[in-house]
Amino acid sequence: MKLIDLRREAGLSHVYNGIVHRALVSRGLHLYHEEFKPILGPEHKLNRLNYCCAKGTWHPAVEWADYMFTDEMSIEVGAVFGLSLVWREKGEKWHNDCIGTKKKNGTSVMCWGAIGWG
Repeated sequence: MKLIDLRREAGLSHVYNGIVHRALVSRGLHLYHEEFKPILGPEHKLNRLNYCCAKGTWHPAVEWADYMFTDEMSIEVGAVFGLSLVWREKGEKWHNDCIGTKKKNGTSVMCWGAIGWG
């Protein structure tokens, strides 16, 4: 959230930016770049956790040798990326209200890759 929006929401529009900034910093809040992570709902998170727990004791050359992992990445063409900042405490990096989600806005090129054992 921008400082001006924060001041407006708190009813402090009449207070100088520097005073509000010093007050936030004195309470342990600092300005950080917004972190981004994939859009995952609670059900997706639980499915991924269960999958990992079930295969935590597998050996690479035995069980994992039959698996192939794939991933994809899209590159946006002509997209304009702006800097997004949030006020948060040091330990709140991955709190849901301190992160953003990536959504495609324009034309994109999709790249795909795979990796397997051997």
